[in-house]
Amino acid sequence: MERKIFLNLKSINSVGNDSSKTELNSDGVLRILDNGDIEVSYEESEATGFKGSTTFITISENMLVTLKRVGSAPSILTIEADQKHLCHYGTPYGDIMMGITTHAVRSNITFDGGELYLKYTIDVNGGYVSDNEIYLNVK
Repeated sequence: MERKIFLNLKSINSVGNDSSKTELNSDGVLRILDNGDIEVSYEESEATGFKGSTTFITISENMLVTLKRVGSAPSILTIEADQKHLCHYGTPYGDIMMGITTHAVRSNITFDGGELYLKYTIDVNGGYVSDNEIYLNVK
């Protein structure tokens, strides 16, 4: 099953007492995959720095979340509560391997919409980079 949606994505990146917030409003697509997972996808824009890319957010029933970007800077981030995953992250300047340590994953997204909340810490080569929160609202 598939339907068009409107999504609001807020991201907060914090390092110590400094934080930056970004917000994206976009049309997208919500799909229920054959295995029951929910997938939300949207086209990146020039404002995000990844124009020409598509992002897919897949949420499994056991709250394993995969953020996959295909296109100009491909990436795959795996976010799972109380777990650390090593993930490939593409940038316009080159690729890096990041550690993603997840502190919270909450979702009530269904075919009718809902919300997803993620809280995680990023490290590169074991060195702290930032604390991050993502709020996704799907209508």
